[in-house]
Amino acid sequence: MANLATFVDSQGSIADRVAVFVSLLNRAGLEAHATTEIQGRLWGKAIANSAINPLTALWRVANGELLSSQDRRTMMAHLAREALLVAQASGREPPFEDAVAYVEAVCRATAANRSSMLQDVERGHPTEIESINGIVVSEGLRLGVPTPFNQAVWLLVRGLHSTAG
Repeated sequence: MANLATFVDSQGSIADRVAVFVSLLNRAGLEAHATTEIQGRLWGKAIANSAINPLTALWRVANGELLSSQDRRTMMAHLAREALLVAQASGREPPFEDAVAYVEAVCRATAANRSSMLQDVERGHPTEIESINGIVVSEGLRLGVPTPFNQAVWLLVRGLHSTAG
C-alpha cells in the first residue's frame, strides 16, 4: 500500500515513484493519471481556458452561464476551435476528440466557478489574458493559423483596464 513515507524513501525508478505519487493523489480524492504527453494535456487546459476565461470576464458570469444561450455557446466554440487548430499546428494533440464538447463539459463541471480572469477584472487587477489568449494569438501568427476570435477577446479584455495616455 502506497503512503507518503514509501514515496519519500523510495529508491525505485522514476516510473515507480510516479506510480506511488499518483496512487497517493487518487487515495486523497484527487483524480490523477501519469502521462508522458504533458504538452498535449497543457494545450487541452489552454484550450478550455482560452474559451471560458475571457468570456466570463467580459460578460461577468460564472462558467456555467456560458451555456445559457446559443450566442454564448457559439462564441465559446469559435475560441475553442481556433485554439485547437493552433495546438495541432504546433504538433500537439490534446487529450480529447472534440474541443467544443470538452469545453462545454468543463463549463458544466465547474458551473458555479467564477474564473480567475473574472475575479481579476472585478478587483481591477491585471488579468492573465496575455498568457492565455495572447499566446494563442501569437502562436497562431507564428504558425500561420488565423485566430480572429481569440484576437478579439484578447483585445477586449486588455481594453477593460486600458487608460488614456
